[in-house]
Parts: sequence; C-alpha cells; structure tokens
Amino acid sequence: MRNRKLLVAVILMGAASACLNAQGRLTVAVFDYTGVPAEVMSSAVGMARRTFGLVGIETVWVVCQFGQAWPEGCNQPVPPEGRYVTMNVMPKMGAKAHLAGSALVVPGAPRAYASYATAKNLAEITDRPVCLGCVMTHEIGHLLGLPHRDRGVMRAALSPRQLDEARQGLGFTGAEAKQLREGVRHLTGALGVAEARLR
Repeated sequence: MRNRKLLVAVILMGAASACLNAQGRLTVAVFDYTGVPAEVMSSAVGMARRTFGLVGIETVWVVCQFGQAWPEGCNQPVPPEGRYVTMNVMPKMGAKAHLAGSALVVPGAPRAYASYATAKNLAEITDRPVCLGCVMTHEIGHLLGLPHRDRGVMRAALSPRQLDEARQGLGFTGAEAKQLREGVRHLTGALGVAEARLR
C-alpha cells in the first residue's frame, strides 16, 4: 500500500513536470524607473515567479535597474524586441495616485505598469511586504487575458486576505490557471509573429 502511494506521487509529479514543460515559458522584462531597493524587487519577482509556477507557467525575469531602464542600457541580456512582455515599475501612475497598475495589450508589445509608490503605501498599511509582487502578478494576469474577479490576486482592490493568499500561492483558481496557460500560448505565439514581421 505504501509503495502504491509513492508510485502515485511519482506519477503525479512527472505529469505536473510534463505539463509545465509543455506550456513553454514567458519572459518578463522589468524596467525599474523608480530605483526599487534590490531586496524588494527580488522579493516581488520571486513571489510572482512562484505564483505563476504553481499554475504551470514558467517565467523568466530580466530586471533592468533604475538608470539602466532601457533595453540598450540594461546590464542583463534582454531578448529581441517582440519576444517578451514588459513590466514597467513607475514611481506613480501619473495623476491617478491611488492606481496600483495598468496593463496594455498592444499587439506585439504587451506591457504592464506598476506604481511603486502605491504598492509601498499598501505594504505599509497592510503590513504585508508582498504588495509589489501582487501588483506585478495582477497586471501580467491581465496581459494573459484575465479580467478582474471577486476573489484572488485578480480582485480589483487587493485586500490583506488576497495579499496573504497570493503569498501562499493561492492567487489563482483552477479555471484561471487554465485560462492563464492558454494566454501564454496565445501571447508567445503572437509575440513570435510580431518578431517575424520586424525582420
């Protein structure tokens, strides 16, 4: 009986690994126009990577720091234009100081924005250090086709409960996970087509 449980666990892990590998990967280029402290950015990227990883989406993150926030000035290798989604971390979202982020699904150049000032303020109010990661995850969720929801990380106004759930890897439902994986397939295919047209 014990061996059977072990065998089932090994089969499930293999199936999960095969599923993850079949989904491809999504590259996210983060352009930091704010000067986010390295430990905050590392934590935010780590949280977003784990959250997407738990729903079968492998993400690769390239972070270009303040002062180098242009592809030609980034000290990290950035894929050719049209092969990644852009996450711009801004000091604030213009005149809308309360806005935490936004997403623009532009064919061939999908990009999202996160307000560091709003995320930092939310972190202080809620005593949760994961706010920037949640905003980044939320906005990339929009790029992959998810609308706002009543619960989870796609809720329009993130509460302490949603922040805690996202930190624990419970940011997306099973149905949202399926939609996100389909969004990655669609988006990476569209990015490849856009890159081919640039040549």
